[in-house]
Amino acid sequence: MLENAWRGLVRRSLWQLFDAMAQGDWEVQKRAVHNVIRYGSTSGTDMMCGVLFGLSGGTNI
Repeated sequence: MLENAWRGLVRRSLWQLFDAMAQGDWEVQKRAVHNVIRYGSTSGTDMMCGVLFGLSGGTNI
């Protein structure tokens, strides 16, 4: 998954999350987060944790 992300190949739900964040609409963002988390048994949650870690500057969450 990390190798694919490095190449810009990520799930559509992740791109939709980034688009929702750019729009600033909280309801759209909540749906987008839910769609990311729904992926796989833990992969979606792992991706969401990675997004949060990256947004925090990659230091302490």
